[in-house]
Amino acid sequence: MGDFKESQELGSVDETYRKRSQLIIILMILIAFFAPAAMAGEHYFSSFYLNITAMTWQVNVSQFGLTIQFLEPYMLLTMSPFLLFRAGFVYQISKYYRGKTTRGRTAIAAVLSEAPFFVLFFFWAISTALYSGFGLNSPLPIMMVVGLLILWRFPMPTVKVPWEGAEEPTPWWEEESKEDTKPAVDK
Repeated sequence: MGDFKESQELGSVDETYRKRSQLIIILMILIAFFAPAAMAGEHYFSSFYLNITAMTWQVNVSQFGLTIQFLEPYMLLTMSPFLLFRAGFVYQISKYYRGKTTRGRTAIAAVLSEAPFFVLFFFWAISTALYSGFGLNSPLPIMMVVGLLILWRFPMPTVKVPWEGAEEPTPWWEEESKEDTKPAVDK
């Protein structure tokens, strides 16, 4: 009777864990497409602009007002290098929660998901620092931060093996063979 209750409890834990992992994957897909990925802005004497960009939308703020623009589907082709890295991280985190990869590899994938943005903005900062004025151009690594927090907060449960680290007695067949292999001692 106690075994039956224990197996029911394990089944509910597995079901809860499966639902949580599905929610995490859906959350990461939404973040990949809809969370802000970059921010750019400049300020001149009497004018300014600020641009916040995601994979599917863009917000522009200037002295003329606020505009919200959803990107056309063909514009996703221009974002494909960035989108591929983000999709790769979503795939990696889904593999982690299915037990097919390690937590460390998934954390590396989280960092690599934002790598194209950092490389792009690094080269932009070098090229514009030579001839432009005050400007702001920065990636927003929201997906990386959320992914790493999820990995830290909701790690995959490890399987406890009952025999791990336990001392087992030597089997009888190994004991006999050890006794037989002792060299004879001359007296």
